[in-house]
Amino acid sequence: MKHLFSLEEMRDVLELMIAAREPECGTAQERGRVLDRLTMYQEAVSAQLAALHGQVRQAEEFAADLGDVVARGAQNPRPA
Repeated sequence: MKHLFSLEEMRDVLELMIAAREPECGTAQERGRVLDRLTMYQEAVSAQLAALHGQVRQAEEFAADLGDVVARGAQNPRPA
């Protein structure tokens, strides 16, 4: 399975999350930069999640199609 973020990026995300929760996160400008970077990561996660949802829907449709084929085969067995 492909990883969404590298270890370095995960470290960055965690540091940003910690910084965003600290009351003394710095100036308003620094806090804004932290939130902008977190927003960038959140958008990347949302895009990956949407792609995964699409893959799951395709897999579900494929499984349903296979089930239909199997059910039709069971109703119309091949002559022996």
